[in-house]
Amino acid sequence: MDSELLANLTRMDWLPTSYVPSAELRWLRSLLRHRAFMRKMSTAVMNRSWSEFRKRDMKLGVDLGTRKGRDLAASLGVFEVVQNMGLLEVVERQIGEIEALLRKRYGGLKPVRLLMTVPGIGFLTALTLYAEICEIKRFSSPEKLAHYCGLVPRVHSSGEHTSMGKETKANKWLKWILTEAAWSHVRFCPDGRLAKAFHDTCRKKRDKRKAIKVVARKLVNVVWAVWRYEKEFMVE
Repeated sequence: MDSELLANLTRMDWLPTSYVPSAELRWLRSLLRHRAFMRKMSTAVMNRSWSEFRKRDMKLGVDLGTRKGRDLAASLGVFEVVQNMGLLEVVERQIGEIEALLRKRYGGLKPVRLLMTVPGIGFLTALTLYAEICEIKRFSSPEKLAHYCGLVPRVHSSGEHTSMGKETKANKWLKWILTEAAWSHVRFCPDGRLAKAFHDTCRKKRDKRKAIKVVARKLVNVVWAVWRYEKEFMVE
């Protein structure tokens, strides 16, 4: 009976299916997530080094993300920091290799170049959006894309009372990258509509984290429209 049911569903094209990205996109996702892990490791090593300086009441006004800054930090002779700088050098070099490979292989993709016209979305952010969304035609509306990104709150209704809960669980990588892009967009486009929405929400809710989620949700609309209609973003 089960076999007959499955056969009939297949014959009528009613069998539910799920989207599976191509091998190329799965590899790209894996590489981008690996780079995010490496960047997180780099940040942790830097924070650990600054902690060692604070314990010794040492002040160092340099950027540990540069080779000059790492050399200067290592020259102070703090054993823990010297080892940290060696580890940081290796991590930063590997991150650079990953980014060079990504730019060489995917720098010319049309969806990526279109998304980069949105203020706050650079190459790596655009490429992450491309890798996680895969095909924009999978989503017939920005609302469906927002649900997939986990940026739509749950709604609880009982009688005449309606309350909003936490966002739906979905693609955590898209939610993270869109939130980061929202912060950048507000900073690089302070006079735009999304920045205005951010400041208005801050005044109402008095919470920047809730306000940036509103911006990230609106940014989904921008990403969907720019990619779906293949038109560059225009600042109004």
